[in-house]
Amino acid sequence: MKKILSLFFVLTLILTLAACGAPKTEQPEPFTGSIDDLIKQNKNLKCVLQFKEGYDISEATTYVSSNKARSDYKMNISGQPQSSHFISDGTWMYTWIEGMENQASKIKIADLEDMSTQAEAEEQGYDNYQERLDYQCYKWSVDQSIFVPPANINFIDFTEMMKTMQQQAEQIQQGGNIDMQSMCSMCDTLTDASAKTQCKQSLNCK
Repeated sequence: MKKILSLFFVLTLILTLAACGAPKTEQPEPFTGSIDDLIKQNKNLKCVLQFKEGYDISEATTYVSSNKARSDYKMNISGQPQSSHFISDGTWMYTWIEGMENQASKIKIADLEDMSTQAEAEEQGYDNYQERLDYQCYKWSVDQSIFVPPANINFIDFTEMMKTMQQQAEQIQQGGNIDMQSMCSMCDTLTDASAKTQCKQSLNCK
């Protein structure tokens, strides 16, 4: 009997130690909300977007820490794969598409609340900041370097561009002289193909 009890004790001890030594798999925490909502969680998180049927984005990962965020997207636009990136450093938002860095742009977060620029901001891809999506989130060891926009990309100030276009439009209404070449160049900065075409057509650009 003593031998049986001793054997039982040894087996129990082995199983207990094995269980304690087994690596724990982190369980993701589901989250539904916008990138802005993720930031307000005040946590260091890595969140993987849940795929949606019929959605242009096929894969996306968002990182948040303090008041900063970064999203890396893989998209399928008209059958063509594209990779785009978004950074918010708490003051500015930056967005760019790989292979189209000459159309990279930035906008002040405060200006997103300006209704006069909201539609144009959506065309540039900034609407993802406010769009509610489904994520699976994990704890993340912060790497602050990913929140720094690439130094080799010249980001167009979207806010200033819109102000200039508005001023040019006012000059047209007043019958003043305008620089049509500059206006047409601004159309080229739009990342949305249909918006770019519409812009050029409205200005009779070649």
